[in-house]
Amino acid sequence: MEKFDREYLYNCEYSNEFIDSIENKNFLGEEPSYQVVENALLLPPKFIGWGPIWCKGGGLDASGNFIEYSAARYMKEGYEADEVKYCDEEVYYFGLYFKQWGHFILEFISTLWLFQKERKKYENIKIVYLPMFQDHEMVGNFLQILELIGIKKENLIKLEVPTRFKRVIFPQRSVAMTGPFLYSNAYRNLIDLIIENACKIKIKNKFYDKIYLSRQGFIPTLDRDFGEEDIEKFFNANGYKTICMEKLSVVEQIQVIQNAKFVACTISSNAHNLIFAKNGIKAYIVNKMFPYNEIQYMVHDFRNIKGTFIDSFCTFMPCSFGNGPTLLCFNSKLKKFAKEHNMKIPRIKSEKDKLLYYLSLYMKRVESIKGHADEFFSISYENSRNEISFYTKNELILRKYYHEFLFKFGNKSKKAYHKSRYEFFKDKLKSYR
Repeated sequence: MEKFDREYLYNCEYSNEFIDSIENKNFLGEEPSYQVVENALLLPPKFIGWGPIWCKGGGLDASGNFIEYSAARYMKEGYEADEVKYCDEEVYYFGLYFKQWGHFILEFISTLWLFQKERKKYENIKIVYLPMFQDHEMVGNFLQILELIGIKKENLIKLEVPTRFKRVIFPQRSVAMTGPFLYSNAYRNLIDLIIENACKIKIKNKFYDKIYLSRQGFIPTLDRDFGEEDIEKFFNANGYKTICMEKLSVVEQIQVIQNAKFVACTISSNAHNLIFAKNGIKAYIVNKMFPYNEIQYMVHDFRNIKGTFIDSFCTFMPCSFGNGPTLLCFNSKLKKFAKEHNMKIPRIKSEKDKLLYYLSLYMKRVESIKGHADEFFSISYENSRNEISFYTKNELILRKYYHEFLFKFGNKSKKAYHKSRYEFFKDKLKSYR
């Protein structure tokens, strides 16, 4: 993989080791295969909790053995069914499904590569999907993606009870998510088919060379990510048009991205949407926390994206990608990026207000922080503590003059310290209204 610019990342052991490993990684994996299993039993997922494994379910052969091709990132084993329904039909296994866009476009639809490779052969076959929650229907943009592949709504079967089918086709995923993250050419061909069909449809949307993909209109993230308004305001001030992807149809999303030359966004499903971009697009991705999201680097490799990652965050409490909360801030990394790209820096909100709100969000969600999130606490705190101001504007002014006075007229042995604090408070004042 190409070399990444590290100028806008926190300079710490974790960052350097992570980028070293990414630059030496090949994300292109082997081509997928498939297997046909007679009398296979398909099990609807049973949710077990938010851990390394979220649910049990998938497929078992006639002898009760788990079929590995039926596994997903968060579903890797089956269970014993008390009652089993029988269906005398051959079906195609879609696999696990829940309404999360990033998982859907990267992992879930990767089982559908045979519909691109052998379209005529499979155009009328029934497809079975396994909803992790029974109220998760295949509708809206999720359904539209399948329709762009050539799949009809009437051919979808939502698995609600354990069912043994006459014959099941189990495709291997064309994006590997249960081990090392890898994509295949079969997945590339599938995504290219979606793009091709989406771009045939006429729409009335305006297109922009520079776009910022915002999450501020996406209600579920309002208590997960905080501070994005300043990031968005910065890119808006430099000619980027805000786009709220969740307000667009899939066809509109794809065409908007296809016609953009520069894309900016925070690390999220919005960034994963770059699989629908033209090869070689330029992208500025704002990180929100440690650890970094390795999947996004796979997306960059997939589209040969000319990407820059920016550590414009002060998330110092343990958290996880899905739950947050994260704290975005206009820190020294983003300021350096702006200066070196001749970009305007708008005034931003009080960091003290943002910090207090971030902490209140954390207290509300602390019970959802699980796993090994706390292992990054020390490096997150160390890198964030000098980026956060705990003061109002008036307090900053007082401290600036206080350290300026001591720097000029105080004890010479502490001159360097007072000078650095003076520069710190002076710099912080520039960002306040």
